[in-house]
Amino acid sequence: MSGPKVVRIVSREELVAQCEGTLAGLDAAREEWIRVGLRNELISEADISATRLRHAAIREQLRHSRFVEVQREASAEMASLQEDLERRLAVAATAAAAARSAHRRRTQVAGSVLSALQAAGNDVPAELLRALKSAAAGEANSGKAIANGFALLATIASPGLTQQQRELALALKDDADDGQRSAKWNEAVAKSPQELLLGKVDGYIVTLRALTDAVACKDFESRAAKLAGSADDVGLAPRLDS
Repeated sequence: MSGPKVVRIVSREELVAQCEGTLAGLDAAREEWIRVGLRNELISEADISATRLRHAAIREQLRHSRFVEVQREASAEMASLQEDLERRLAVAATAAAAARSAHRRRTQVAGSVLSALQAAGNDVPAELLRALKSAAAGEANSGKAIANGFALLATIASPGLTQQQRELALALKDDADDGQRSAKWNEAVAKSPQELLLGKVDGYIVTLRALTDAVACKDFESRAAKLAGSADDVGLAPRLDS
């Protein structure tokens, strides 16, 4: 025979305190959603107003002693805010990582073309050299300079030019449209195994930057840049993973 059952009655004051705690968690989640969203230009004032109206409606439930509804709706709203922020960040991070990767490829390819032209020992137009140096430093739109550099390399015997680069140079030379030229070399470089790995790192870095700040990303960006310039393809993958 079992002993006497003890039933604990939860007072109204306790229920109110529990709901207030849940609502405080909701307020904190909303403030974080607003902070990250505004800093990364992911949300609008209309989005914020709509969120505040929903939260006011949930808090209003407490005034009418609808404790179960408050707990249920507040918990659901916190989960919704988290999912919404993750979705917005993912979209923004994809675009930012693509832009970051494209910029890195432009500077690296510009530097490679510049080095190959200098190693060839032929006369190179001063204007092209200046444009490639500027592009290699990330200071200018490098598409046209790179295309012209490749076109020139295709006409000379450069010891610093690989077979893949020669093929790309010929393709660029035969294409008169600068926009199509830029797209061709960008696509060719982006498909390399090294670039695919670096692209993943770019995605992680821009996501970290979105959640924290540039200072927190500085060390990671420096290490990624060093790896991007590494000629050791064999050991690159494990170092990028780390």
